[in-house]
Amino acid sequence: MKRMFTCFMITFTLILSTIPVASAAVNQKTILLTVVMTGNQVPVDFATYVQKNGGKVTKQLSQIGTVQVQGTASLIPILQKYTGVKSVGPTIKMNLSDTKTVIANEANAASTNSITKQHLDFFNKFQKILPYDTRNIFSITHPDPTKPPEHEPGPAEPDLYNSFQWDIKRVTHNGASFSVSKGNHDVVVGIIDSGVDTQHPDLQANFLGGKNFVPAFDNGIGQDDPNETGDPNDFEDRLGHGTHVAGTIAGNGRILGVAPETGYKVYRVFGANGSASTSTVANAIISATNDGVDVISMSLGGYSVFGQIFYTDPVTGQKYNLGNEVADFQIYKRAVKYAVDHGVTVVAAAGNEHLNATNKAEVTKYLNHEFAMDGYQFVGAGFEAPGSLPGVITVSATGPEDMIASYSNYGAGFVDVTAPGGDFQREGHGDWYEDMNFSSYKGQGYAYMAGTSMATPKVSAVAALFIAQNGKVGPKKIAQLITASAQDIGKQSIDELYGSGMVQAPFTPENLPIEVDWNKQFGGIHPESGMDAHQTKDGGYISVGNSETYNHLRGDSDIFVVKTGPDGRTEWRKNLGSDRWELGHSIMETKDGGYMVLGDSGKNEVDQKLDIYISKLSADGTVEWEKTYGKQGVYESGGSVVETADGGYLISANKVVEGSKNEIYLLKIDIKGNLLWDKFYSKQETDLFSKIIKATSDGGFIIAGTQIAGASDQSYDFYLLKIKANGEVLWEKSYGNGSNIRDRFENILETASGDFIALGTNESFEYLNPSDAFPTIKDDIYYSLIGKDGTIKWEKTIKEDGVSQALKSLVKTPDGNYLAVGFTNSQLPNLQVVKFSSTGEILLRKTYGGNKNETGFSIDNTRDGGFIVIGFTGTNAAGGTSDYDMYLLKFNRLLEK
Repeated sequence: MKRMFTCFMITFTLILSTIPVASAAVNQKTILLTVVMTGNQVPVDFATYVQKNGGKVTKQLSQIGTVQVQGTASLIPILQKYTGVKSVGPTIKMNLSDTKTVIANEANAASTNSITKQHLDFFNKFQKILPYDTRNIFSITHPDPTKPPEHEPGPAEPDLYNSFQWDIKRVTHNGASFSVSKGNHDVVVGIIDSGVDTQHPDLQANFLGGKNFVPAFDNGIGQDDPNETGDPNDFEDRLGHGTHVAGTIAGNGRILGVAPETGYKVYRVFGANGSASTSTVANAIISATNDGVDVISMSLGGYSVFGQIFYTDPVTGQKYNLGNEVADFQIYKRAVKYAVDHGVTVVAAAGNEHLNATNKAEVTKYLNHEFAMDGYQFVGAGFEAPGSLPGVITVSATGPEDMIASYSNYGAGFVDVTAPGGDFQREGHGDWYEDMNFSSYKGQGYAYMAGTSMATPKVSAVAALFIAQNGKVGPKKIAQLITASAQDIGKQSIDELYGSGMVQAPFTPENLPIEVDWNKQFGGIHPESGMDAHQTKDGGYISVGNSETYNHLRGDSDIFVVKTGPDGRTEWRKNLGSDRWELGHSIMETKDGGYMVLGDSGKNEVDQKLDIYISKLSADGTVEWEKTYGKQGVYESGGSVVETADGGYLISANKVVEGSKNEIYLLKIDIKGNLLWDKFYSKQETDLFSKIIKATSDGGFIIAGTQIAGASDQSYDFYLLKIKANGEVLWEKSYGNGSNIRDRFENILETASGDFIALGTNESFEYLNPSDAFPTIKDDIYYSLIGKDGTIKWEKTIKEDGVSQALKSLVKTPDGNYLAVGFTNSQLPNLQVVKFSSTGEILLRKTYGGNKNETGFSIDNTRDGGFIVIGFTGTNAAGGTSDYDMYLLKFNRLLEK
């Protein structure tokens, strides 16, 4: 990187990986000086004092006690002697490279003079999509005013969003959040950047004005663009950067932003040269705050040092000690505090140097390398700002694979959250530019860009959505909502690369119902699901499910284990698997504080070879041992595991024998996984399937599952098997509802009297429409009370026309009733919770979810009287692909009220 993120004490520059920065020569006669007062006021005689000593006040920010002064370097020690001055330092301009359009790679300023075949392919591709003249390979820029476009623009349909904006889809749950909230003009984002294309059709509806801070052309203070007039209403973007940011936040047309109906104001601080003084940015922060914006989005930043900073005048050779109170840092710190104190949420980029921003020596080394030619020497601990400032939400960037972008800064305690910023590591390979972020661009065009600049506005937009949902609750609360709802993609709860995780637009109506303490998603770019979860002795939660993200190249699935704290934040996660195909079924905490994981392990679905998999993990997720149980050519599948009184474990499983016949397979293992004994349960011309095993109060166990009887496999019946501790059968029962109904038990729970509450599914085939050629499979809910001898005392069903629904797991509630979780697809498949009494009376039915698919697979009690539920949430995408995450919800005791 080449000065993409320039020295904070000197200037602010756009944080964009595709734009290099070049240093401007220091003026031979005068420089700009930043003066910070001890307090937040400027003495009335200070301007006179400056003038008497050969200087001139060019700007004054009374709200934060800051003055910008024009003079020579010799004025520095004179100003330092003034009573009330805290710090003084020169402000030297740093400019962006002289490019008219934003390009894809800072090292290769691609133009029509260096078109490769790949570039031509890209060029031709966009000619078919967009009606605008494309004079730059990677930007669709100004239309030629003398020529009409070949094709008139169509209606404002989000065709470009559908085709290119993978980054917006990642944050909005593939657009699911749009149905909950798109924002509104009661919440305003202030964009401090290079302005906006006010005529861009995708940006006009949400544009609410703003202010220009770029001064008029005046070589005396370094403004070198003769087209700048200083007009406060000149919002026009000369760079395209601010227009790209605005589209990411509030685009609404052919492209969509994260919050496509949110209002925004622009505060233009960057002119065509891409540079601005610290005082200019601070002035914009104050102005935006006074204008009443709710969020400030800043894709800019810089660095400073706690220690000593020295400046050598290039003309006189005199060396000045600027002290350890860097002037520009102080005014920026004050400006941000002013905004936060007035209720504004401030979001800023982490920077693009791929630095560990918490490694102070690394940052200082970078500063000395970058600015030695400009006369600066830094001694001490380097840091980034504004990301290091209190109250700022700092954003790192990821590429399309949810991995840290090649350019992004990082650091433990520095990064708060991450968001897609795009990347260009695949440059030269196919459609590599589509790994970058697509949005609006100057000249009513569109462009790909990459950088933490592109990640930051996504978080700003999410902040606006949370404010729209929760009211103006203050920046601290909004930051908590953003970090708490972030999807963990790192190695731990808060890590150095991603902070709390990938920012997520709120997609649950009104954020969370009052009975939900929190919900969390775990996963990556490929499907994940959750199957079983329990509270642990330390108050946290242990979960197991399946993951395809990390084995995607092999087309395999791993067992996915996640350990969270009491607030749902990830403490560690583990993928268990090899080059085989693994599935996780259940998990339990062991007496030593570790965990036992049960699942399946097989070659693949084609080979039809599956073994029972079990592993023992330590408290921190380390694998102590793992084993598989099975024979060559035999299909075994794990179902459920319980800990026995002697410290061993009993596994209920299924085993296919004689080519197709299925038996229930019971294995007793010791604490090291050694097989102690096993038993098989079968019937003549009948298949038996085990779903779950539970310990009973008499020291034995009960197994619930399914019986398939008859050569034609037409009779699927509920099946119960009651056994002693040694596996000896006490009794077995099957219960049927007719040959056209497939019955299966999902779960079972012993009551205080020794009876059993059984949960099941009636699967039937229905013709929903007279014209249907084939029936539709439909699930109905079944539950019953079964006596200790296996006789049914009562049974109930929940059945609705055209609605498929099932309950998968149940627990006893503190008030003596029962709570079950599953799904219903009365509209979209949503997670469903049903509460019923000991006599089967329905007391409560609730669904949870938006316009995504949610299913609950397991529920368990928590020690605070609440419940933990696990399942999955996601969507079925085009082409048969799917995007699902493990979904963990913590309910409080209000759920059953």
